[in-house]
Amino acid sequence: MQQKEDLQELASLFRGMMKTIENDGSERFVKEFENAFKPQAGFFGAYKFNIEDYSKPLVIQVKNADLKVYYGENDSVDVVAQITENVLDGIVSGRMSFQRAFMAGGMTMK
Repeated sequence: MQQKEDLQELASLFRGMMKTIENDGSERFVKEFENAFKPQAGFFGAYKFNIEDYSKPLVIQVKNADLKVYYGENDSVDVVAQITENVLDGIVSGRMSFQRAFMAGGMTMK
């Protein structure tokens, strides 16, 4: 009985480690934002998304027609959001808006 519980605990631990490894340096969400980008003259903004279980935040920087989307650090952003992978997936797939995610409590911002 104890052996079975130990194996389940180890399996859970390794699943968590694998998820963290997969998310390190991941390009998940980068292409989705790049493909959906519609430049607007005179628009400047920088956003950082701290995605649950990701080791690095997703940073989006917009300056007129220039877009940079990457995983890394940037302390000079306009908005910092805490979000889960599932909620962000819903947003980039068009099933949810940022406003709806915020109002439903799936995302917090400052």
